[in-house]
Amino acid sequence: MHEGGGMCIDGAEGIEHLRVLSAITELAFRVNTGGRMTRVNIIQFCAQEYGTKGKTNKKVLAEMVHHYENFYGREITSMSTVARALGLKTEGEVA
Repeated sequence: MHEGGGMCIDGAEGIEHLRVLSAITELAFRVNTGGRMTRVNIIQFCAQEYGTKGKTNKKVLAEMVHHYENFYGREITSMSTVARALGLKTEGEVA
């Protein structure tokens, strides 16, 4: 992942990184809008692939963010959609 948000997919590790980011994006979208981007049961997918235990989109999102930040060593809660879904304040947001 590049600073500007671009991404180069190189091999199996890059594909797995994209899968994790896609799951987080889908979960944040569902929490924020109630809509769906895919037909996939994302809670079941995350449980099977990443061992999450949550039963709601928001709980699974929090688990996936924790997994991402621990595994890749990068903060993802700075993404406004993820922060909003988790109820965190974003930059520029007034208290």
